Amino acid sequence: MGGCCRVLGQECSIRNLGLRFHDARAFTDSPLPRPLFALLRFLYAALAIGDLVWIGLDRPNGEWIIHFGNWSRIVTALFFLFGSIIALLSSACVSRESDQYDRITQEDDQSHSFLDPDSNSCGVKPGEKDDSNSPSKTDNLSCHHRLLWFLHTLAFNSSFVCLVAYFAYFYEERYTLLGMLDFPRHVLYLVLLIVDILASYIPVRLWHVMYAYIFSGVFVIFTVVLIVVETKIDFSADPVIYPSLESRSKPLIYTAILSLFLIAGAPVAQMVFYILYRIRACLMSS
Repeated sequence: MGGCCRVLGQECSIRNLGLRFHDARAFTDSPLPRPLFALLRFLYAALAIGDLVWIGLDRPNGEWIIHFGNWSRIVTALFFLFGSIIALLSSACVSRESDQYDRITQEDDQSHSFLDPDSNSCGVKPGEKDDSNSPSKTDNLSCHHRLLWFLHTLAFNSSFVCLVAYFAYFYEERYTLLGMLDFPRHVLYLVLLIVDILASYIPVRLWHVMYAYIFSGVFVIFTVVLIVVETKIDFSADPVIYPSLESRSKPLIYTAILSLFLIAGAPVAQMVFYILYRIRACLMSS
């Protein structure tokens, strides 16, 4: 129990706000063969891109851009596409046999665990150093690894908040083909991201919730500016593009309610994200 508290306390250190990690292979490796892992991510990306194309063709006037759900789909599609490219390139450049994680010894002063004496914490695979629990002066990530990590955080956080907000407030049951597809379309991306979390070694940091807040802030500012431009002065007017948001003809109220979900949901989503990360490592270490 003391080890758990120590790990959590170290995880809450402000130094974990940055995108720093000692081993770039955590962003390309997987228990699965790399080509298969890259293929799965590419299929996920194709699914998300296909969904976005369908939405764009259905609303060619561009109104889809003001849906937060579509912003979430965009970053999710970018994460899976970028992740598949990085994994595929890494698989082509480095053989599986020569790309093993560095082992550490029990004599390492920085090693500690509450599950396995040969691992640092329940948050990484056995033998892998965990920058969240031990101070490290090395940072071996390239810009594309940092970007992938950033997209990873935004994709999961926004998908989780979007799912909760949609079914808690904005969902309306519709007995049409498109209406029946609402449920799987909103759930699918979160499920795919959970599968990806469990099948990869990308670390999760609680402090990265700040990136989700920045992303949400950009969306809210963009939406408010669009409302001002669209409605001119009369905020109670019914803009041409807003009926599809089911905002009950009150775009500012819609934005305010969604903002509450974004503010309250982001830390919850990040905590769920972090718990999944720990569960993955506990399963690996066992």
